[in-house]
Amino acid sequence: MSQSVGFRFERERVFDTPDDRGDHTITQQWQSLTQFDWAMNEKNDMRFMLLGTPDNQSGAGLSGLTPIEATSELDHSTLALVVNQQHRFDERSFFDTTLQFHR
Repeated sequence: MSQSVGFRFERERVFDTPDDRGDHTITQQWQSLTQFDWAMNEKNDMRFMLLGTPDNQSGAGLSGLTPIEATSELDHSTLALVVNQQHRFDERSFFDTTLQFHR
């Protein structure tokens, strides 16, 4: 089993906005990947993978002409589940099946 986690935070300054209004956009993103490998027997292997990435961006569309009140909060995320089964017939040939679900 393996697990990987990452976080990205980005603040982008937007110039020419009034001082009493927001002057930056913020992007936050988490990434998580989990993989589990299972050797059922000598000729069959299974692999399960789960990927999740929730994203959030505040102040999207902010510019010198667009005030912070008119910007959007963008929330979108990805969830993926992958199941992979492999059957080996001999040293040179195998049959591989993959089932994927993305949202």
